[in-house]
Order: sequence, then C-alpha cells, then structure tokens
Amino acid sequence: MCIRDRLGGTHGNEMAGIHLVRKIKRSPASFQRPGIRTLPVLANPQAVEQCTRFVDCDLNRCFTAQVLEAEPGDGAYEHTRARELVQELGAASVVLDVHNTTSNAGTMIIFGTEQDPLTLQLVAALTRCDPTRRVWLNVAPGGTTPGGTRSAPNVGSVAQCDIGIEIGPQAHGLCRADV
Repeated sequence: MCIRDRLGGTHGNEMAGIHLVRKIKRSPASFQRPGIRTLPVLANPQAVEQCTRFVDCDLNRCFTAQVLEAEPGDGAYEHTRARELVQELGAASVVLDVHNTTSNAGTMIIFGTEQDPLTLQLVAALTRCDPTRRVWLNVAPGGTTPGGTRSAPNVGSVAQCDIGIEIGPQAHGLCRADV
C-alpha cells in the first residue's frame, strides 16, 4: 500500500493547503483511491489558528538533525511539532506539502529527490504536458534527511518522496480559486 500524506498549514497563513486538508477531512471518500491511503494533516495547527506564518520559528526549517535530536521541551512550539511530524509521517512513502507564494511565479512543483523513479516519471510527465511548468529540485548538498533522501530539510523530507506545490500569486491569509 502506498501511503500519501497531504499537508497544509506548514505556514499558518498559507491558505491553499489548509483548505485542501479541511476539504479532505470533510469528504474523505472523494479522495480515496485503490491502494493509496491518504492522511490529511495540518502541519502547524497553532499557526493556522492564529493565521500567522509560525508561532516561534519557521516549521519548514525545523527538520534538521540539531532540532530533531534535541531533548523535548526546548521551548519552541515548531521544534516540538517537527518531532511529532517525524513520528506521524515517517512511514509515508509520499508527502505532498501545499504552500502559497506571494510571487507571480504561478504554480511551481518542488521535488526533494532525484533518486526516486516515480518522482522522475512524474517530473517527465508534467513537463511533457506543459513545457512551461516550473519544476524545482530541492536537494541539499551532502547528507540525507529523516526520510533517507537528499531533500533539503523541510516537512516533506521525512518521507521517501517529498513533493511541494507553491501556488501563487496569493496574498497571505487568502485562498484564490483563480490561480
């Protein structure tokens, strides 16, 4: 079985992913597919509740060995949440993390591995369908992440396959249906 997690709310003021997670939770049957288990997760619920990017620090910068291996209770909410997400998402084969961007870059797809055959096939198919599609490989130099890939440390890097989607332009705190 392929496990896919759909994340929103990594940044609590980026509404596209938050709305997607809420929609999946309201109507899970419409997102079910044979052989795929989908788990909708609000990555940073306190920031979502406050409609702010983060509470103490940027959650997407908390997936480093220094933070993940630190003793619990170091004070930063996002540090604790990062350790919880590693436990919750660590078995996922794919994490799809949805963000907004205020830049006029359109929709960008960000991949965290160049080693996964499925990821490479997906990149090829997407660029074949739309040669203007923006695709970015977010690979850190040297080392591996909790998911065993070379993805730059971020919330999706806990999985075998890390896919991010940036949707813009959208102002923070808004979700536009036309982009």
